Amino acid sequence: MHKNTIRNKNVVHPLSPLLNGPTAVITVPQCEPSVVEQVLKILKQSGEKLFLVGAKIEASVFNVEEVNQFKTLPNREQLQGQLAGLLTVLGGAGLVRTLESNGTLLYLTLDQRRKDLDPEESNE
Repeated sequence: MHKNTIRNKNVVHPLSPLLNGPTAVITVPQCEPSVVEQVLKILKQSGEKLFLVGAKIEASVFNVEEVNQFKTLPNREQLQGQLAGLLTVLGGAGLVRTLESNGTLLYLTLDQRRKDLDPEESNE
């Protein structure tokens, strides 16, 4: 018997109650919501014979509810396209105005307040 096997013989993993009986692990090489949705459709077609316990997507662990939310997300290319479209709409001066609007508004408000407190200064 291998030395590592002997050392871990009595170790009980916290997931062992979930992995009791026939268990399968499905790996998907791409992190695509549409691929995850296809896998879930196949599992659903099996009825009660196969069911999802959870998933690890990239570096995050998801429960069943989170996997169902993930499968409805757009893929990476679609998100990048949406971001590029948004930046195009806001582009140039529009984006700069949007980023500067709060600072400008604060300056104008403070300047008006200063004039209200010292009316002689505004007459000069």
